[in-house]
This record gives sequence, structure tokens and C-alpha cells, in this order.
Amino acid sequence: MRPDASPFLAVSPQEWLCSNDLAFAILDGFPVSPGHALVCTRRLVATWFEATAAEQAALMALVNQTQQWLEKTLVPRPDGYNVGFNAGSAAGQTVPHVHVHLIPRYRDDVPDPRGGVRGVIPAKGNYLAADRAGEQAVEPSGRQAGEQAVEQAGEQAGEQAGEQAGEQAGEQAGEPVDEQVGEPLN
Repeated sequence: MRPDASPFLAVSPQEWLCSNDLAFAILDGFPVSPGHALVCTRRLVATWFEATAAEQAALMALVNQTQQWLEKTLVPRPDGYNVGFNAGSAAGQTVPHVHVHLIPRYRDDVPDPRGGVRGVIPAKGNYLAADRAGEQAVEPSGRQAGEQAVEQAGEQAGEQAGEQAGEQAGEQAGEPVDEQVGEPLN
């Protein structure tokens, strides 16, 4: 990747909020709230997972330093922060240069902020809200959530195996098979 491929590297060091040997912080050009900042590596590297351990540590050190700068600078002061990064286009990354978002949050900036960064998939963002049946939602433990995911994957695999078996049985009997449902067309 060419060094000029990142708009972050085009920002003048005079515009940096703070920096260290491996990273620098700037204000986001398309802020979602006042003070939205980006902490970027000096080296052009696509994602967090491709950055070195030293670069990752430098990024997080600057997240803290940038938050302190925002606390002293912003009026009104933020009531909270979201911190995160997108790794890969499927996760929403649009600039292939690792950067950590530091997003100041303000009381009542959205009707219900519960779930925070989980809101990237809106239907699953607020796990504390009541489910559709009106029952009180209960947050599963990490183990329970993992078991639920394995159970769902097993059910899906079983359904797929059943469909394939139905198709094979129909084909062996010489009957035409509906490929969408895997059942003989009688």
C-alpha cells in the first residue's frame, strides 16, 4: 500500500492532538459527536491485527492521553466514551489504515444508549431490553452464550443434513425432488 493511500497520513503534525513514537491522534473528519477523535499508527498498516504489539500499546496509550485532552478541552464535558476499531471491510472499515475511534458521548445524545458498541448490529445491540414476547431479558453468561451458539450451529447442521438426506432418498427412488425443501415432488 502506498503511503499516500491513507488520508490520516496527509494530516499535518501541527494538527495532531497528541502523539508518541508510533502513533498520533487527530479529530475525525466526519465526527459522530463533538470531539470524535482517531488514534492512528504512524506506519501504514491496515488493521489492528496486523499492527505490532508495540504499535497496539502505543495506540492504547494515546487513547488515554487523547481522552485526557478531550476532558480538558470540550465544553460541555463528555458524560462517557465509546472506544473501538473496525477491522476489515465486513466490519465497516473504510480506510485501510488502523485507527481507534474515541467517541465522546453525552447524556441523552440517543434515546437509549444501552448496548453501546453492540449497536453495530442494531437488532442485537441492547440485550438488556425486553424480548419480543415481553419477557424480561436476561444476559447469558459467556459460557451460556457459547453453548447457545454451538446449539444453534448444531441445529442448522442437522437441518442441512436432513435436507440432503431427503434429496438423496428422492433421487434414489427416481422421483423428482424440490431442491429448495429437499422433498419429493408428488
